[in-house]
Amino acid sequence: MAHPGAAAGADAGPFVGRGAELAALRRRIAAAGAGGGGLVLVAGPAGIGKTRTVEEAVRPAPAVLWGRAVDDPGAHCGLTRGSRRV
Repeated sequence: MAHPGAAAGADAGPFVGRGAELAALRRRIAAAGAGGGGLVLVAGPAGIGKTRTVEEAVRPAPAVLWGRAVDDPGAHCGLTRGSRRV
């Protein structure tokens, strides 16, 4: 499993076009670092860059726990993607 702060792939080009979303996620991460709690849901159609946006947002974060759900009514959802501390 790739490190949650790693880019989507070795050939993942420059990150463009999601500045507002990236800033919003980083504000929420900063608020969590200051003691605020919460949950952020990033949703949208397949292939629009949700995973890459989250990966870019968590890159400078000291600790993050995130996960993903599958589009299957019988599937279990868990926050098991990864956690890291610096």
